[in-house]
Amino acid sequence: MKTMAYFSLFLFTSLACRERQPTEHSEQIGPVHVRHAFSSKSVHPWKVDMWLDATLYRVGEPIEVGFRATPLKPNERWHRPATKASLTITPASGGKPRNISQIVELQECQALPAGREIIYSEILDFPPKEFCWQATLEDVFHSSWRRNGKYLDPDRYAMDAEIALGETKVKFKRIHVDVEIRKPHR
Repeated sequence: MKTMAYFSLFLFTSLACRERQPTEHSEQIGPVHVRHAFSSKSVHPWKVDMWLDATLYRVGEPIEVGFRATPLKPNERWHRPATKASLTITPASGGKPRNISQIVELQECQALPAGREIIYSEILDFPPKEFCWQATLEDVFHSSWRRNGKYLDPDRYAMDAEIALGETKVKFKRIHVDVEIRKPHR
């Protein structure tokens, strides 16, 4: 039965390359989260992973950005760092960029429900074995029709992010996001 669940996950991953995927749930393995545009950087004393819930959105869909902070020295017990996320999304057509900056409340990864995550077609256990904190910024650019947000125009966008963990700043540049013309699902 577990083999069938993993085969289903592999098939799900192969088909879920760009669009937002609902969180799948399996009795055998728990929730399954697909991480798109996954990127990882290490800046002493942290390793920071960042991802999107999709890279192709419909007009009016919210963009969710997730990130995880893992201490580079795994044997030390770290306190939750004061965290701030600053993100900019810029349309390729030269329109006005959108900027956000907000304080982020991190959650201890090990306190989150156990399941799996899919990163570049690799199925991994969640939470990771190493101690970490994680956060998801929902509707980060206030573009959701559900919240009467200001839609992002159809275009290709480049997103830049800076995650500040205490005094340490980690930057991610030119993450591509596409917004297409189709109307949002209601």
